[in-house]
Amino acid sequence: MAKIISKGVKPAQVVTLSNKTLDNTNIITVKDANLTIQDDVDASKQARFQASSISTLSERIITLQDADITMESIAGSQNKVDIHKVIKTGIHGISLIDPTVGQTLKYDGVNFVNGVQVTAVGPGITFYLDDTDVIPPGAGPETIHAETLSKTPVVTGDVDESVVVNNSIAMIDQYIYDTAIGVTAIDAGIWSFDTSCYISAIDGVSEVIVSVSRIIAGTGTITITGAGTTRTATVTGATPFVAGDYNADISKTGYVITPNAVFRITGYTSTSVVTVETLATYTNESSVSYSVDRYLFQSSTGELTSLVASIISHTTVQSTFTTTITDKMAARYYGKTDNVGDITVHIIHGGTTNYTRFGTPLVTKHNDLVGLQGGVEGEFYHPSSAEYTKIQALGTIASQDSNTLVLTGDLGMGGFKVKNTGGLQLPVGVDKWV
Repeated sequence: MAKIISKGVKPAQVVTLSNKTLDNTNIITVKDANLTIQDDVDASKQARFQASSISTLSERIITLQDADITMESIAGSQNKVDIHKVIKTGIHGISLIDPTVGQTLKYDGVNFVNGVQVTAVGPGITFYLDDTDVIPPGAGPETIHAETLSKTPVVTGDVDESVVVNNSIAMIDQYIYDTAIGVTAIDAGIWSFDTSCYISAIDGVSEVIVSVSRIIAGTGTITITGAGTTRTATVTGATPFVAGDYNADISKTGYVITPNAVFRITGYTSTSVVTVETLATYTNESSVSYSVDRYLFQSSTGELTSLVASIISHTTVQSTFTTTITDKMAARYYGKTDNVGDITVHIIHGGTTNYTRFGTPLVTKHNDLVGLQGGVEGEFYHPSSAEYTKIQALGTIASQDSNTLVLTGDLGMGGFKVKNTGGLQLPVGVDKWV
């Protein structure tokens, strides 16, 4: 018969437990000096906890993350954790490479990495939706306007744009920033969207998707051939297309832009030939300038659940996008539903309460800053280092007092020299004075 010991009093003899389970409903307290962890292969390899550095009457809790963690010590201080090595080797999503003094963590689109923090003056550029036509409806391949992305708020009153979808996706509207962005890269960072939207019925899952693209100025010319709603776009003098310019998902496919049209690319043939969608009434253009509108990324509102307008904020973090200084930008808004049955998806812009806009990592260029003094656009010059040195040198030979130029050194003018002592030296080998 088993011996029952009351009030937790143990017998004098030592009891060795083997293959037993302790009751997990009780609290177990063990002195740090009495708890040793041994390696399962070599029992001489042992580890212990030490709680002596904890303040009196205090309890500290170690919380384990849902990840494997390797702790390595700093040389000369064996009871401390080298956080550089822990982050570098043990925390998912952080990758350190030879960190140095002054570096910070920044997101590269995949991981947080160490690097020098580049700080821009002022917030990123925000774009607002403006109904001013870049290309009017009906002139090109579709009935939807190509309208304007504006850097200033456009407050004209609520403008309600919509599309009817039925277990499908369709474009609501498209907007172009028809000015060169003037940079060779769009920095990695947060793109923040505020989309005022609503739906006609809460059936299935419906959403608004915003697709952002870069517009690349083409070289050579383009010619549109064929008839009907599917035609061929052929570039002469360049090879601007890549296979990814076509995507079966219309919210991710590319576009071709000509002076009169914005064509959705419906097929890729080669680096100089694609098929495009058009209105049957479109008149072909021949040997005209063009741009390739290349998809970058998209952001969704997530499931919409409101039958009245409300602003949905959604963000996405993107890595750096390589661009050229002549690139422009576009944003397209799509309605999507998985409901079998008509759902009308709406977006609203132009209001003071109901508005649609998005912020970018693009920063304001120097010549677009407010408060610039002197000159007009195109006249805000910055001297080179060598030019600045020459300007400084002028101060050593001349200074201006009211309307009088006072020479502190000789002023050379070709073969002539104005002497600071007075007079004009002529280039005849000997000094002559006038």
